[in-house]
Amino acid sequence: SDGFPKAAEDLFSEYRAIILDDLEASFFTQEQMHLIQRFVSERGGALLMLGGQECYQAGGYDHTPVGSMLPVYLDKLGATEPVEDAKFSITREGWLEPWTRLRAEQDQDEQRLAQMPSFWSVNQSTSIKPGATVLASVTDAKQRRFPALVTQRYGTGRTVALTIGDFWRWGMKDAEQHADMDKAWRQLLRWLVVDVP
Repeated sequence: SDGFPKAAEDLFSEYRAIILDDLEASFFTQEQMHLIQRFVSERGGALLMLGGQECYQAGGYDHTPVGSMLPVYLDKLGATEPVEDAKFSITREGWLEPWTRLRAEQDQDEQRLAQMPSFWSVNQSTSIKPGATVLASVTDAKQRRFPALVTQRYGTGRTVALTIGDFWRWGMKDAEQHADMDKAWRQLLRWLVVDVP
């Protein structure tokens, strides 16, 4: 009710993860930005940025404490064509993480991925930062590949970037895919906070 915490004792004692989506950088004061950075690096919390239209570079997070923590670079891309008809796939590193999979066998999960709808809103990144791991990517109709789910350690905590802005499309296809999407969110959030002190 009082807005985003302004003191370390409030943020550090009450929360284990911060999720940002559709929230531009100017929403936070510079002190709050540094507080988020300390929350991850010192307290060992987790930060997840989703792919809303006011996140990443479009949200003004480049050259901010929060932007510096993200596992993807927020360089200006210049004039780029939008992503169209992007297909989601898990990378080799992603297959090694049990929380990124939803089926017992890899071939079953590959069939599930083949049935996922296409995505049309992706925050394009030029590259990932040293030490970051791409767990999933998207490939658009022009065969351009972009990181979709990227993570890295930051101090004693971790940061995660989910660059797809219309991930909700997955759950709109049918009831089975909606249940898969729900399970994927649960597994992601459980993994996000499981090691937080």
